[in-house]
Amino acid sequence: MSTQRKNARVRWIVWDPQEKLWTRTIVGAVHRVFNQGSLLERGILWPLITVDSFLLLGRVFVRRLRLSTSSRKYAGRGLASRAKVLYLDCGVHKEGKQIRWMHQWFSKRYDLQVLGFEAGSEHVADARLELADLDEVRLDHVALVGPDHVGNEVRLYIQDGAFTGQKNRKGKGDSLFS
Repeated sequence: MSTQRKNARVRWIVWDPQEKLWTRTIVGAVHRVFNQGSLLERGILWPLITVDSFLLLGRVFVRRLRLSTSSRKYAGRGLASRAKVLYLDCGVHKEGKQIRWMHQWFSKRYDLQVLGFEAGSEHVADARLELADLDEVRLDHVALVGPDHVGNEVRLYIQDGAFTGQKNRKGKGDSLFS
């Protein structure tokens, strides 16, 4: 067996991207060799999990240190230090709650930009009023349709399934499909 294949096999046994050092393979092998719950089993697994936890802590510390130094480096040049994130909302409804939640959760950590689409004209107007206090939010009165759609207009079925001009309570049941 080549050295490269041996290294790949060892990496597969020891390093799992989801579980890091203590993989299911290793834990299963230790359970098979030693009695489950025995002092020897705990003497092998406990240190392995502890070392793995400290490695994870070290990775977090290094990453935060890198982020902090990069933000200082960019701040001196007047460049944005936060990662850019584009959030698409394909059905804003009247209240735009999902956009507000995304803004609350992520706007302080990321350079968040929001693009929202709403097929109902009354709904997009209401959502614009609801979200007027948020920066970097663009709402378009557009129906998103498939590539086989022909024409510039679509029929919007209001909550009860009938096509009417009545105002819907929140617009959450509206659809392009009957």
